[in-house]
Amino acid sequence: IENEEIESNIYRRIKEFTEKWHSAWHGNNVAVDHVTFFCVLLSREAIRKVGLLDNYFFPGGYEDNDYCIRARNEQCSIGLIRDVFIHHWGSASFGQLSRNNFNERAIANRKYLEQKQGIVWKAHPEDVFVSLKYDVLYALSGNGDPVLQKYFLRLYQNQLRQVVAHYENDLNTLMVQIQKGDKEIPDSIIESLQQLKKENIADYFSKLFNMIFDKSIRNSNTLENQRKILIDLDRIIENISRYTSLRVEISEFFNTKEAAFSGASILSRKQKISAIFLKFRKGMKFLQELDGIVIFGGYPYEFRQNDGYFQRVKSIDSIFSEKKRVYIDHVYIPGKTFWFDRPETDVLVINIFGSKIQKIKAAFFSMMCIMRSRKIYFHSVLALKRFIILFKLPFLKKIIDLHGVVPEEFRYHGDFQNGDVYEKVEKLAVKKADYIVTVTNAMHQYLIQKYGKLIKGEFIVLPIFSEEPEKAVIPHQGSINSMIVYAGGLQKWQQVQKMVDAIIATSDKYYYKFYCPNPDEFKKLLPSRLVSSKMIEIGSKTKSELSEEYKSSDFGLILREDIVVNRVACPTKLVEYLMMGIVPIMESEKIGDFASLGMKYVPLTQLIQKNLPDEDSRIEMARSNYSVLLQLHQQFKVGKEERYSHLFPTKTKKHNNKLPVKHNFDEEKPGIGLVVNSFDKGGLEQAVFNLYEGYRKFGFRSYVFSQTDNIGHFAKKLYSPQHLFVFNNDKEKFLSFCKEMKINWLHYHYNTFQIDKVGDLGIKTIYSIQNIYSWLSDSEIQERAKFINKADLIIAGSTFSKEYYCKRTGTPLSKVDVIPIGVNIEDLDNTFLNSKYSRKALKLSDTDVVLCFVASFHEVKHQMNMIGAMEKIIKVNPRVKLIFLGNIGHKAYYSAVKRSWKNSTAKNNIIHIPFIDHSQLGEFLRKTVDIFILPTIQEGCSNAVIDALYCGKPMLLTDVGNASDLQHLDNVTVVPRPYKDLYTFRQKDIDTICLEKESINNDAIVQGILDIANHLDEQIVAAKSAAEKYAEQCDKNKMVMKYIDSMNKKDPTNKM
Repeated sequence: IENEEIESNIYRRIKEFTEKWHSAWHGNNVAVDHVTFFCVLLSREAIRKVGLLDNYFFPGGYEDNDYCIRARNEQCSIGLIRDVFIHHWGSASFGQLSRNNFNERAIANRKYLEQKQGIVWKAHPEDVFVSLKYDVLYALSGNGDPVLQKYFLRLYQNQLRQVVAHYENDLNTLMVQIQKGDKEIPDSIIESLQQLKKENIADYFSKLFNMIFDKSIRNSNTLENQRKILIDLDRIIENISRYTSLRVEISEFFNTKEAAFSGASILSRKQKISAIFLKFRKGMKFLQELDGIVIFGGYPYEFRQNDGYFQRVKSIDSIFSEKKRVYIDHVYIPGKTFWFDRPETDVLVINIFGSKIQKIKAAFFSMMCIMRSRKIYFHSVLALKRFIILFKLPFLKKIIDLHGVVPEEFRYHGDFQNGDVYEKVEKLAVKKADYIVTVTNAMHQYLIQKYGKLIKGEFIVLPIFSEEPEKAVIPHQGSINSMIVYAGGLQKWQQVQKMVDAIIATSDKYYYKFYCPNPDEFKKLLPSRLVSSKMIEIGSKTKSELSEEYKSSDFGLILREDIVVNRVACPTKLVEYLMMGIVPIMESEKIGDFASLGMKYVPLTQLIQKNLPDEDSRIEMARSNYSVLLQLHQQFKVGKEERYSHLFPTKTKKHNNKLPVKHNFDEEKPGIGLVVNSFDKGGLEQAVFNLYEGYRKFGFRSYVFSQTDNIGHFAKKLYSPQHLFVFNNDKEKFLSFCKEMKINWLHYHYNTFQIDKVGDLGIKTIYSIQNIYSWLSDSEIQERAKFINKADLIIAGSTFSKEYYCKRTGTPLSKVDVIPIGVNIEDLDNTFLNSKYSRKALKLSDTDVVLCFVASFHEVKHQMNMIGAMEKIIKVNPRVKLIFLGNIGHKAYYSAVKRSWKNSTAKNNIIHIPFIDHSQLGEFLRKTVDIFILPTIQEGCSNAVIDALYCGKPMLLTDVGNASDLQHLDNVTVVPRPYKDLYTFRQKDIDTICLEKESINNDAIVQGILDIANHLDEQIVAAKSAAEKYAEQCDKNKMVMKYIDSMNKKDPTNKM
């Protein structure tokens, strides 16, 4: 319940009711043919035999009927467990759908079920009485608690009496209306009604419960008593089933489809007039609240989603999702017989189609909506032709979305007459439109060349996107024989014959999947030997099915000619290929902006020569194409923001980001690039992301420069894809981007790429020391220091890392400053936690003492030592549990740790969680964890330690990293390092120590943890006190401000 707290007594009442129900019917399990999937338990064996739910039924409806039929076919038993009480209330999921949309989906799902299973679906309104029958039979058997059973049977009686009364009243109403009506009713309907009336369901119902309560159920053991009760129950069930079937028959006869669904009586004249006024009032209310836009070109109903045109329409619809929208259409829409529709709460679809009176109503209300909104949006000049007069009205704000170059498309197909007609429409559109939307920059330039000074409106470039890039699939490791896919139509511009020729020439080496709306037509183009070949699969797939097929595909055919229609296009198929890690095979790369953005592809000639790239090259191409996808999506986001702000200038578009996204940045503000080797997961990446966010908050234009394309989690969290630049060791690219984005500062993190050269461009540099580099030999660290010391500022994240660096490199202490690391405390303040990370889900009891070791699996983190420590700890305190929280950084090391852990006596006290997003880490530490530990071999400055400090956790640390800065706190226990001399410690020592289960500091770790556990209450008080005292210093914004102060002192010309 939003913004409300449910009273505890409600939970108590539900609990009490549940316990009573279970006691009354304990063991009442019934074998049935079908069950409703509100709450269902499936065995592993059943899933193995039957499979999962059929996704076609999404978002729901009839999927349970389908599954039960499939289960029975596999000889699986189905049981109704009647001693379990399920509290289900409110239709929270389906309630989000509009009634029209829900009914439309339900009809489609029922039709699919009937076709798939070869059945005629039948409703079961009598099931509530069948439930009563099961419980009465159980009570008659002498099982369960008779006192409680009587209580629940009384509830049955009270509730079902109302149902029976409704059926009786409705029968009487039907009889009266039929007698008064002027239609001739079939004799079969009248006879059935009269028979049902004679049956008198209410009388049977009354007798039934009199028999149940007049005699003690447990003593009614005689077969005669039982037989009478069951006969009455069966008669009620049969009559209600007959009544429902008859009700549908009557509704169909009177052609009142809605009545068949709702059970409403046949409307009188007065009721019809009342209904008309109700619709009128609703229409006026919608009109009054209309704060959005009127869109021409058809609403993107789900059944239209395989069409690229409507995928574009749906994508645009998402821009205005916070506003009420009106869609104007003028074609037949399957399943829609009325002139308006409400597929969503904030959407009205008006269809100027059908009878003359319907067209008049639709046109009149359309004009009322247009006058109210004063904003019109046309998808393509095809939609504009019929309503072109609207573009001549000066008081309307007009947008034309040119999905493609329609006149040239007609001419390409030889239809020069329509080519000329639509060129005139297009010319008027670009002349009168306030805003002209194109799918590519190439189309933008084409229109400027074609119409020049005629164009008065502003251009907005908005590529076609149906999914977020975050849903992109990492390229999979393919098979020896590459899999090539095609999904699309057989239109002329697809060059299907060239595809056929390529398949014939290469099907002995490569596998093909060819999906189109009419596969039989395509089969006619292939030799008969290929139609039945195992090297090619031909069929038709839905959008969701295609997504699955794409995941196992390596290359994708998209053979477009080098003509203007294609040069300005943004094919949905090509975007989907890049999103799914599929490398395109092309005859001409001149499609939209893809080539200019650096898209990698395979020429058709290379396929025909059977010389496709090897697997490593293919994966590299797919990853490179991901950056193209990000750039396109950035164009989409910028265009989306521009379009919204132009149409609704007084409103502020809401963003999901915590800080505002600034697409049109102020070039006078300093630009800063954060230079890293990679940008996926990890502590360093978290620190860099914190700086990126912080710099933007304080006015910098911050970007992340990654030397490799090893990007992932944190790359996706950037406010814009264009804030990430992958330069792949390319010096020219790197320096060019610095110039283009007017970079003032480069902030390096364990990377020194061109740090000694960028000063020639007037760029200042910062180097952050986030680790101690003990794995480097003396000569290696001296060589690295030559570059690091070229930086204008050298800043360490802890006193420990500063002192180590200076001593090993001979750098004066005065040259290195310390700015303590900070974290995103807004993330840590978040109180949401996925239930799978709760103590209950992790099978941790309230009395367990839970340790959490937050670190990726690398040798320097030394998780192996903790396995040995845990074996000693549980001998003293078996309630101590350990969570390893960290991704697998070094696979070989993780495998070694896992082997040791699985063979350890402490294996049942150790849990591994691969990853928790930082936005949930705070609540996880507060709710699930008792003690934070980081007993690593080495550390520079750990984000996780600051997270734990802010969240008020007792801590155990080895004497590395932040430990020296925090050891004065009462809640921080510091133990020795697992080696003696910090400054002579090298990689070879790490290689040895990392596999030790009992390093020289093992006993100190064991004793430290036991001491904390034995005084846990005191430690928690001390930890909370420290958290309150140092909360502000933990904030990344404090850290960023210190960096900015240092930059201002170094370069006053760029002072913030």
